[in-house]
Amino acid sequence: MDYSEKYNQALIVQTNKTAVELQEARKLVIDATQGFPGQTSVQAHIGIRMIGELDLKAFSNVCRQKFPKDDAEVESVKLCSKWQNEISNPNWHPFVVSTVNRKQSEVIREDDKKLQELKEEYGEEAYAAVTTALTELNEHNSSGSRVPFPELWNHKEGRIANIKEIVQHVIQLSKAIK
Repeated sequence: MDYSEKYNQALIVQTNKTAVELQEARKLVIDATQGFPGQTSVQAHIGIRMIGELDLKAFSNVCRQKFPKDDAEVESVKLCSKWQNEISNPNWHPFVVSTVNRKQSEVIREDDKKLQELKEEYGEEAYAAVTTALTELNEHNSSGSRVPFPELWNHKEGRIANIKEIVQHVIQLSKAIK
């Protein structure tokens, strides 16, 4: 029993070490590829995406309908900035724990006052942009921080890129530079 416990502990330590190494490698690739030409081209389905960053286009669309043409862009930037700050506020927690198939996860509370006011005043598109950013940060950021962060993203499949895809992408970028 003692041997099994020690072996299990060694596996946990090794798994944690490997996870840290992978995160460091992902960060290195993100930092290195930000300056590569063509890394965000249409052909590249792997690129850098800011997880948890609001889509300004959603707010622009809403503000073009609510404000005069001259004021719409300024108002959309103000509104987007306001909601990005709300998302980053650690005192606001618009989630509730839900159990689905015996698995617990946090989902957006339907009755959250701030989100309901946003939806009523600015519509479904702005509401969806905020809830999407909140959900992404909650799912992909293990530290609990709600500050947007860069991640290597598979745009074709709408998910975080896996290590194999990242390596293939870096090889393509290096060949393109040569």
